[in-house]
Amino acid sequence: MRRLEPLFKGLQYYSQSIEVVCNGTPFLPWIWAPIKLILKVASDQIEAFEKLIQAYARIAEPLARLKIISQAFLANHEIQKVLAIFYADICKFHKEAYKFVRRSGWKVLFMTSWGRFERRFNGIIEDLKAHEALIDKTASAVGLSEVKKLREALELQRQESLEEMAEKDTENTAKQYQAIVGWLKMDDHEQLKIFDLVITEAQRYDGTCDWILKQNKIAAWMKCSQELAFLVLRGNVGTGKSVLAAHITNFLRASKQSLVVCHICTYAQAASTEYGQILRSILLRLVQASSDLIAYIYKQFIQEKKSPSVQALESLILSVIGAISDNPSQTSYIHIILDGLDECEEKTQLKIITHLERMVSSALRANSTICKVLVTTNMQNETPKKLKAKQQVSLTNEKTALSKAISVYTASKLSEHRSRWFQMGITDTDLKELELRLAEKADGTLCGVIEYKKIQYTDGN
Repeated sequence: MRRLEPLFKGLQYYSQSIEVVCNGTPFLPWIWAPIKLILKVASDQIEAFEKLIQAYARIAEPLARLKIISQAFLANHEIQKVLAIFYADICKFHKEAYKFVRRSGWKVLFMTSWGRFERRFNGIIEDLKAHEALIDKTASAVGLSEVKKLREALELQRQESLEEMAEKDTENTAKQYQAIVGWLKMDDHEQLKIFDLVITEAQRYDGTCDWILKQNKIAAWMKCSQELAFLVLRGNVGTGKSVLAAHITNFLRASKQSLVVCHICTYAQAASTEYGQILRSILLRLVQASSDLIAYIYKQFIQEKKSPSVQALESLILSVIGAISDNPSQTSYIHIILDGLDECEEKTQLKIITHLERMVSSALRANSTICKVLVTTNMQNETPKKLKAKQQVSLTNEKTALSKAISVYTASKLSEHRSRWFQMGITDTDLKELELRLAEKADGTLCGVIEYKKIQYTDGN
């Protein structure tokens, strides 16, 4: 602990200097107390402990200058402002260090995250040193107006430096993310295209999907809570499961209360039903939530030239999902929507369900993340038993809501050619009756709706 002695002496000088400014308010413990906690938590992780010791030793250097400040200077407002900046910088480092050692999965992410933080930390040290020099000038009886100008110039320089670092971090993260996309050989444009087609259909016919958000189990699943962590939305072909899933996805994303991951399995895109591709899709959306996770995967997998095997992806997803939250005092929520499970092979279905269960459990063990899963499927004989045992919402039991939605859909379709119906002598009353009959015959499925084009008047029939 000899390396920390200069820090403790420096903080002692600082305490004596700022005590007058604090005037009895209990702020000083915040520059002392976190040190013990942070080092104690990190003590069983040698590399992390060493990095933190080195960092605190560097903070000690500028603090040594504070011993030259006499009581006479403490009344100087410019000196007081400099002392406040010292306080802010020290607390800023404590905050970052605390987040490092208290976030879920910190031992996995520490070295990568620390490397990214080191640039900001160097900025903190440079800031402390610059204000150390400013104290020298003040102690050397430099004019107050000049000291004020120097302090303001330093503040401007600090802001510019922070903005420059933030810009570089953003650029690096973008490059690393693209490298991850290439490493996974994952092109999510097809998924986005399919989702856009489905959600566009829902948005074209306003009022056809809103009922699902009020369905009791769906509403409970959407909440940011531990309630109903795994839910199955099942229904026959044509009941609009994909449209409803897309509507739920859009609603959750608009609320911005959780990280929303959506994957659509469809025969139209063969790769989307493959287990490895589903893992890639989920991972890619998970890492978008954190630049630290992007940096971690880039360093540990891409730079190390590791291949994205199924086993590696499974393990990586479980590690990532437990480290999504970067705020130890706040729970993060993840909503995963997997649409069209029945379009996957039977053995793939079982693998997917098993891994989704592991994701829910892994997040729960992290104590700072809650992962909730919604799977849509057409229940079949070959559907895995463990899926059948989950909490379910059956669209067969929602025929009233579906009939109303189909009625709205039919009315909208019929109204598109309202003028033509009038030319044929079909009144609004006739259209309303037709709308109700179609909704009734549909029996809860859009496949049961007679296509409006078949009702169009052609050749006098």
